[in-house]
Amino acid sequence: MPLGSKSEEERLVVVGRALGKLTPFTKYLDQFLDEYGYSPSVGYEAKRFIEIRFAKRFKYFETLSSDDLKGYIKERMSGSDGDQAWSVRSVEKNLGFVKVYWNWCLDNDLITTSNVIDLPRQMQRKNNTKSQRKKTEKSANLAYSVEQAWLLHSSAKEENEKLADLILLGMYTGCRIGEVAGMRLEDVHLDRFNVVDSKTESGIRSIPIHTDIMQDVERMEQTSTDGYLISGLSAKNVTNDRSKGIGKRFGRLKNSLGFQDNVHTYHSFRSTLASRFQSAGVEELFAALIIGHKAGGMTYGLYAGDLDWDKAVEAMAKVDYKRAA
Repeated sequence: MPLGSKSEEERLVVVGRALGKLTPFTKYLDQFLDEYGYSPSVGYEAKRFIEIRFAKRFKYFETLSSDDLKGYIKERMSGSDGDQAWSVRSVEKNLGFVKVYWNWCLDNDLITTSNVIDLPRQMQRKNNTKSQRKKTEKSANLAYSVEQAWLLHSSAKEENEKLADLILLGMYTGCRIGEVAGMRLEDVHLDRFNVVDSKTESGIRSIPIHTDIMQDVERMEQTSTDGYLISGLSAKNVTNDRSKGIGKRFGRLKNSLGFQDNVHTYHSFRSTLASRFQSAGVEELFAALIIGHKAGGMTYGLYAGDLDWDKAVEAMAKVDYKRAA
């Protein structure tokens, strides 16, 4: 029975629901669009296609197969579904949105289902020169260099101190943007940040405060007017997400400095801190636990609560951004 058939899909849905493993395709879409840094017009296109077109056809990550995609592409390029036929460019653009979104979900440990979108194979043609130049998904969340990180920080400081603080905390904690924006004063202690609300179990952790930013953290605490470390962020949305507005501001800033949407994001600071740990010779296990990755994957099964605090402090002290005067 073909995987894409109606009865087989229904069977997978029943099994998936019983196991608690079905993830609606649009579950993390708004969060992705807020954090990824697309321009407003491109973000609108991505949301419109994924939400209105794609997710109505394919409802769950776990039930979508490569063969399903092949059939969908053939149907869309022929116009056999009654809509205007897609060009090759339309296929690459629209399904490119889906592929980037899927990879972002994987990078953020939100899903475990492997990305089935492989356009050259599913379109039964080789990559052309243009698509080879893009390679957007493989480059997503590329680490900022030390110079690039400070360029973002200094440029933000000229525009908005809250945005500069967001960048600084990303550099020195490896926190996701939602973790930084949602951090309350009660979560900040003399020597550590306590992340108490995260997307994953491994994200619940304590992070040593680097000596380089202690004065900045004290300033943020002293000037806060609403109980949050970064004070005054708007949360006028149904999810009460304080990162939305400032996330869009960050996206505009990095785009103005020439960083590409599909290569560098706020999430890239996690990769940046990981590279700083690596340069300092910090053992990968400790770096993963501080940043909030499940250490060693399913084999180790270790989480931040298993990390020796003195070793965590020692590891963080080795991080060096060689801050320019």
